[in-house]
Amino acid sequence: VGIDDFLQHTLGKITKVKMRKAGTRIKKGDPLISITQKGKKLEIYSPITGIIQENNEKLVQEPSLINSDPYTEGWVTTVKADDWMKETKSFLMGEKYKMELKKEFSRLKDFLTFILKQEDKAGSLAILQEGGELNDAPLEQLGPEAWEEFQIQFMNRMNS
Repeated sequence: VGIDDFLQHTLGKITKVKMRKAGTRIKKGDPLISITQKGKKLEIYSPITGIIQENNEKLVQEPSLINSDPYTEGWVTTVKADDWMKETKSFLMGEKYKMELKKEFSRLKDFLTFILKQEDKAGSLAILQEGGELNDAPLEQLGPEAWEEFQIQFMNRMNS
């Protein structure tokens, strides 16, 4: 279990990772990983029910591995699923995942437009509203309030 490409590119450089202890029983939807960037924090929820087998201890010293290599060196934790076949039936794969990712990027643009309007960043707002492309790590320069709202609108939504 780790951070997908969408999330790591949205957040920017991760500065701290907190993992639950190996041997801990976890339920699908329980907080599993906390990631921090310069004091701003997000909770990542477990996608499956099972027992945490191992944590990537490299991330304690080098949390930015999540950004540089999220699918190999930047993995976070392994969880032995109670029923892998049952759990994975709800996962999005292939074309369904691509379509959902498109929707998430659209929602992210809307979210950022709202946040930038609140923070009175008119130049960035005009570019987004005119169909401009998102820069890498758009949340990196935003404050804790934006991260809290991202937690509610994106992370908590994925969990429900």
